[in-house]
Amino acid sequence: MSFDFLSTANLLDVANVSHHVIQLIRQWSYSTSADDELAVRGDPTLTDRQIELIRHVVDSITEAEGKQLRDIPRDRADRYVTQLSKLLQDATRREMPTSDERGRKLLDELRASYPETRKRAA
Repeated sequence: MSFDFLSTANLLDVANVSHHVIQLIRQWSYSTSADDELAVRGDPTLTDRQIELIRHVVDSITEAEGKQLRDIPRDRADRYVTQLSKLLQDATRREMPTSDERGRKLLDELRASYPETRKRAA
């Protein structure tokens, strides 16, 4: 199962979609389809695009499994949670790149600003 359609979504969309689908899988997995729909539609923080992506993810999972979310075995559900978490991590790295060198430089600057921290760090 691949959620390639999320690989081009922006970080905010991936974060909201991942969060809501993981909630559906973990916390609402014993609900009815109507409850799932209400849980997604009832959140005013979601954009129309995010709701569309959530539905797409849920539809992809239920189609691949041939079952509703509530009927998917826990070990299989956990794999989807892991996959969605990785997609979120990838989106974060893509949109918020980090640099070890820059991090060390900032840490050195902070330590220089507060000499007492240099003693503790050594």
